Amino acid sequence: MPTIGSTLPPSWLSPTADLLQHNKNNIENTAGDKVDLDNPIQPGKKTSLDTAEYEEPATSAESSRNIAFEQADNSTNTLLMKPTPQVNITLPASETTFFYQLAYREQNRLLHLLLAQENDSVNQQNKSLPVGNLVNDVIDYLTKYKNDEEKIAILIKQLLIPLNEYGSGEGEKISPERQQAIIADWLQLAVLGMSSDRWCAKQLTENKSKPISLLNYANFKKYYLDKLNSKTEFGYLSAEAKSYYQQNILHRVMPTLMLQLNIPLEDERLQNMTLDQPEWGYLHAGAMLMEENGTKLDQMLLDDIITIGMYWKVFCRQEKRQPNIPTILIYLP
Repeated sequence: MPTIGSTLPPSWLSPTADLLQHNKNNIENTAGDKVDLDNPIQPGKKTSLDTAEYEEPATSAESSRNIAFEQADNSTNTLLMKPTPQVNITLPASETTFFYQLAYREQNRLLHLLLAQENDSVNQQNKSLPVGNLVNDVIDYLTKYKNDEEKIAILIKQLLIPLNEYGSGEGEKISPERQQAIIADWLQLAVLGMSSDRWCAKQLTENKSKPISLLNYANFKKYYLDKLNSKTEFGYLSAEAKSYYQQNILHRVMPTLMLQLNIPLEDERLQNMTLDQPEWGYLHAGAMLMEENGTKLDQMLLDDIITIGMYWKVFCRQEKRQPNIPTILIYLP
């Protein structure tokens, strides 16, 4: 059962808690009040309970609209920066998937809000957000502000708030590497509907009986890149978005698909590899490990990368750690 830490549930998870607290306060106030039957409340007269004064409620439609707009303004101004106290929440395994689905929807809402504020395109009459291609807009933002740490941190925060992870609270900072991982996680969901590992495993499993085998490296690479040309839930990716995804996401989560080997014989061997062989899994693990450490793979031999992947698996086994090798890509049934 995953534990979600760092902050209290944000506004999209808190109505139940607010209601319980409201009921509790009402009970406490009722228990503490004594009704004076000899001095009944006069119509139209202000009455105080403890220190709070209660006014007659506004009844006009104009007042209701003003209140609604004022609340929307306050929400817009405070949603992105409101700090929350520390808390840990442990979810039952049966509810984990549902939670992350809700979190993903809330991430999208906060991103829409951030980008609308950035472009000053919130409709001031009804506070509606413009409908656009969220993936393209996010990548445009990341490209525009790639050298602005504060702007990037603001966007990252919108992805962390729904997850209640460290970095969503006031003053909590995370490393650039962690920021890139968070962006990669969201972009994979937005483009593929799931993580790259899960998507790859799903495609390989479902396409076993097809005439063109996706187990072949060259075929699978073409299939994955063609996916970037298909329609996502937000529409089609722009040329800039596709380039960003390949260079910043694929290079991170599936570096073997982005290998550009300068040795012809090595490149030919790579193109003819099959993804159901152990050497592919070790190649994938070694490439990921070296990519994360900033090593340039273009001049390396495949056997050297595979060996590093094998050493990594042995190290993880000795240290009782889970190796970063997708099992489905090593031993497909």
